[in-house]
Amino acid sequence: MKARACHPESLTFSGDISAHLTNAVTDRSIAPSPGYGGDNYCGNVGEQYTATLKFSIGDESFLLDLGANQYQGVTPGRYTAGFGNSIGVDLFLGYADPDNHGEFVTDDRVLWLGASGSFTIARDMKSGTVDATVSGLGGTSASTVQIKGSWRCAA
Repeated sequence: MKARACHPESLTFSGDISAHLTNAVTDRSIAPSPGYGGDNYCGNVGEQYTATLKFSIGDESFLLDLGANQYQGVTPGRYTAGFGNSIGVDLFLGYADPDNHGEFVTDDRVLWLGASGSFTIARDMKSGTVDATVSGLGGTSASTVQIKGSWRCAA
């Protein structure tokens, strides 16, 4: 893990996950691709922007993925948490694989996808705010989580 991997956060989770998050990890500045498959990515690739944050609540590990897609590239601003012009806000349960430099491995049966709300990307393209509701799929289909506050990813 890089020395500056841990970033201060101020994210409140309510609903089926209830906690206040003060720190998250982005421990590699370069990943193979944006999105949860490109764990720890923070920035633009073509017309797509992704900020991923790994964190633990209790004894569970999560990855929060904030993604936007915009023709001619994503710029600072507000994006929808659900699908549409934005890729949205997604929350994955999983674990950081110690045998693969801490790369996040998702539990394909436990995930939440953006249902409503929005997130912002600040001018530095490494921080912003989120006020979104995510709804569970698969094993979490009856689960709803609200995420609200400010986020920061790799510097």
